[in-house]
Amino acid sequence: RSTPLYSSAASDVYKRQILHDAPAFSHNRSVEGDVKFIHQVYGLYRDGKEMSSLFKLSSSAWQAYARRHGCEYKLWTADEVDTFIQREAPGSVQTLYRDVRFPVQRIDVCRFFILFKYGGLYADLDVFPNLEKFPLVPLGLCKVLARETKTMHHKQPWEVEVVVATEGNQFILEILADMSRAIAENGQM
Repeated sequence: RSTPLYSSAASDVYKRQILHDAPAFSHNRSVEGDVKFIHQVYGLYRDGKEMSSLFKLSSSAWQAYARRHGCEYKLWTADEVDTFIQREAPGSVQTLYRDVRFPVQRIDVCRFFILFKYGGLYADLDVFPNLEKFPLVPLGLCKVLARETKTMHHKQPWEVEVVVATEGNQFILEILADMSRAIAENGQM
């Protein structure tokens, strides 16, 4: 049996501090300025698993943050993302989304296209808000050292857990095109 990532005592600390935007135990940036939407995604693995308590806590923290800061919060389901990509994405993004090798890569594709279409902030479900400010830039990435997982084939030195972008940001289309090129050239992103 594996050890849980966070103990229930740690969850209690998260509940007390993060739900009130405390900087402890969270990334060092938060929503500010023109961000009107906060996006998270769950279920793209389609493994039937219920959302973990950590993910539920993150979702609750971002919902509370959105209410306090006048943002709209959206937790996207797999069916909603599939429909959104099918109806709204250009053919190249639809192909990329459909043809990625691993479900986690599908999350990468959808997070960037959601931000291209709506703008706002995307946060992974293991990320929590706090009081420090994002700079007012058209695209911001919060990179953290990658954690090793059982399914990780090539250890990446960094992973992107928070992305802030303006609606229609053309740089996002370049990121998606680079993902397509990487898969075509190397078989992976």
